[in-house]
Amino acid sequence: MTKNQIKILYNIKKLRELRGYDQKYMAGQLGIQQNTYSKIENGRIKLTVERATKIANILGTNIEVLENFDESQAFQLYHNNREHKALQGAAIQHIFEELIHVFQQITQPNTDRIKILEEKIKAMENALKAATLK
Repeated sequence: MTKNQIKILYNIKKLRELRGYDQKYMAGQLGIQQNTYSKIENGRIKLTVERATKIANILGTNIEVLENFDESQAFQLYHNNREHKALQGAAIQHIFEELIHVFQQITQPNTDRIKILEEKIKAMENALKAATLK
């Protein structure tokens, strides 16, 4: 294995870890078993250009980055990943709040009707009590 190939495999592992992906996730994305992915990352199975391209895509990058990744860039990638996750969390929260709002709009007429029916039942109970006491 050449020095460049070793560097690419090392960079794949570092980028995967920075993204918070485990080998099982990567294997699933590639449609292979985790132990097969592990062998690729460890250099026991040859990394083809096609597979390297797929791995780069999963990692949100390209082959050039896999070849030239500099660990000093790690903080920027980590920071971007955290921002991305924060934005995803905010989007999910917004969707959740919208769903609650829609649910409340759908159920409000029933809630109002239940209140009216409860008031009618209470009035009938009071009328029945009054009639029984006479």
